Amino acid sequence: MKNVAIVLLILGCGALAFIAHKSNNRLEESFVLLEANELEAYNLKNNSQGVKNSLLWGVMSEGDVIDDLVVSTQNGDEVSMKTLVGSSSKFVLRYSELHCSSCVEKQILLFNKVVDRIGEDNVLIISSYTNNRDLLLFKRMNQIKLPVYNIKDANLGISAEGADSPIFFVLSNNLRVSNVFLPLEYDPILTEEYHERIMKKYWDDEFSDQKR
Repeated sequence: MKNVAIVLLILGCGALAFIAHKSNNRLEESFVLLEANELEAYNLKNNSQGVKNSLLWGVMSEGDVIDDLVVSTQNGDEVSMKTLVGSSSKFVLRYSELHCSSCVEKQILLFNKVVDRIGEDNVLIISSYTNNRDLLLFKRMNQIKLPVYNIKDANLGISAEGADSPIFFVLSNNLRVSNVFLPLEYDPILTEEYHERIMKKYWDDEFSDQKR
């Protein structure tokens, strides 16, 4: 009887340990799930706020006419914005060296897809670097094949420049701004959807005609 009691005690302890282990695992899983839900809620909140800000800055900037500044080429030559834009609209990425580097890098990678589709003649990258060597270094490190034009510490005169973020927009030959979009670093799909709509609106028909 004594041996039976000992066996039963051992089995009981084992069962309690097993139950405790399972309960602990479930508790850990619950904490992981809770953290995941909190992270998802945080991301949704940030995404919602980012979209709201992009929309508001876009509305504020719609129809702005940029200044006919003198911009610098990578080689140090100078050209006016009016001359740079030429006779047809351009799809523009505007950024500054003060913006988040990883944010700018991601937008350039996405913009490269636009260039592949509509050609270099239809796009512009306008930057702000105090030192032209820093521009060239950034360009080389990120393997940017497009020319990058520099306006140093000047502004183009777009309201959205106050958002301290990279900006995409369409610039007409009379230097009027439209279709302004502030990309969200953590939502590249939204940026790609914006790019897709702009290309279809302004350039797809042109290239379809060329292919026929």
